[in-house]
Amino acid sequence: MTILLRYILLFTLLLTTSFTTHSQKVADALEVTSFEYIRDVNNSITKSTLLTENFKPIDQKDLNWGSQNGWYWFKITLDLKESEEGVYHFKVPSIHIKNFSLYQVSNDTLKHLGTSGNNIDIKKKPELERLTSVPATMQQGKNTFYIQTFFWHEAYFPLTIVDNITYQRNNFTSLAFSGSYFGFALLVIILNLFMYFTFNEKVYLYYVYFLFATSVSIFYDDGFFSYFFPSLIDYYDFLEMLLHWICGLTALLFCFTFLRIEKVLPGIKKWFYIALFISAGFYAGSLLLDNFYLFRYAGYMMSSLLVGCWLLCWYIARRYNYAYILVVAYLILLFSSIGHFAVRVTGYQFIEITSNQVKFGGIIEMLILGTALLYRFKFIKRENHDIRNQLEHYVKELQNVANTKEQTLQESVDQISISHNLSKRETEVLLELSKGFTNKQIGEALHISIATVKFHTSNIYAKLDVSNRSEVIEKVT
Repeated sequence: MTILLRYILLFTLLLTTSFTTHSQKVADALEVTSFEYIRDVNNSITKSTLLTENFKPIDQKDLNWGSQNGWYWFKITLDLKESEEGVYHFKVPSIHIKNFSLYQVSNDTLKHLGTSGNNIDIKKKPELERLTSVPATMQQGKNTFYIQTFFWHEAYFPLTIVDNITYQRNNFTSLAFSGSYFGFALLVIILNLFMYFTFNEKVYLYYVYFLFATSVSIFYDDGFFSYFFPSLIDYYDFLEMLLHWICGLTALLFCFTFLRIEKVLPGIKKWFYIALFISAGFYAGSLLLDNFYLFRYAGYMMSSLLVGCWLLCWYIARRYNYAYILVVAYLILLFSSIGHFAVRVTGYQFIEITSNQVKFGGIIEMLILGTALLYRFKFIKRENHDIRNQLEHYVKELQNVANTKEQTLQESVDQISISHNLSKRETEVLLELSKGFTNKQIGEALHISIATVKFHTSNIYAKLDVSNRSEVIEKVT
């Protein structure tokens, strides 16, 4: 089983990760002749002063400035082949671009082509783009553009420039893949709800909570909130933090229940919940103080919780083999969350995980966790069966001991009856007395009155030369 899990882990990581830094992607017909930037810390650069600003060249293999967020201006010059004139789309597949304004240089003047971004109403975005995209018409030769952006989260700028046909095809592919993911997630949720109501196992319910939280978080990260909940635009930052925190909470609940942590490490849960409470404080502080660094610390805290859950899985797997499956599943979640969310804020983009790779990893994770839940159910069923067999064996042993004791007691009473010349009824009463029964119980057992029991008991005392029940029992045993 361990070898199989290793192959599953290796296969999944190869498919869901790309260990390269991001570089801007442009259509084959385009050649980037220059790509520069300037950080507008005080948001003081205007269209009238822009052309005189000194821009710095960009390392095209590193478009991540990490926590150095805020306002930026980018200048990009593209050389277009004659046969490829037409509409091209400047697209940034990130939900964390607050504002994206595209300008084109025409006759030494700047022409505003459109504004997109996460804080722009969907109706005001070009072509109702759910993320960040603005179209531009390019002519043969050099085309120069200026882009103004505002990063509230990490300053990560994965710019993509594609022709109109590629843009439409990519949108269709993205929507189809997203639909497949959410459809599969809904199917898994319904299946686990059925399992919960059938077996009344809380682990299935907690998995439903966890899967629902992660799916809604991906739903937000894909920009679908712009389509379905445009009125909530002012609360997007709060919703993102809330979703991240709920993902951490549901991950802990599912992990603790799945691993049956109460039986192995009952005191460790409180430390995880304390860390979860601290991360909630960081999130709240980042909103109230408009401080990105607190948001970053909260993200680090949430990532550490996932790492802690993964280490717990390793530890518990020494006792419960089915926990090895959770080791693989949580590692996928760990790579996705850290690579797609946490690493970007550091500015060291050594691993690039796209939204589609996160969703693909999520599908693999659902398949693995589904297997884990089934394996866990079989393990617990087998464990309960073994416990039941042990109890039945123990009951049989107790019954055998009781039967042996009763047989020995009967033999002892028979010997005393012969040696002390007891009548048949007196022998029967003596046997019941030896068992510690009361007069009422003896009468009910032998179907005689209490008075008759007392009469025979008195005769037994006289013949055995004893004065109480304790002496009778001692003499018999």
